Amino acid sequence: MSLYKMHELALHGVVKVSLDTLARLITRRTEPHVKLH
Repeated sequence: MSLYKMHELALHGVVKVSLDTLARLITRRTEPHVKLH
């Protein structure tokens, strides 16, 4: 996962990657977990 973040930083810059990471953490907490069995 950290390699992916380093790649994003190189492409998009610190601000965009930080905002995307924060948004992903927030949406992950609010979305219900879907279990596929």
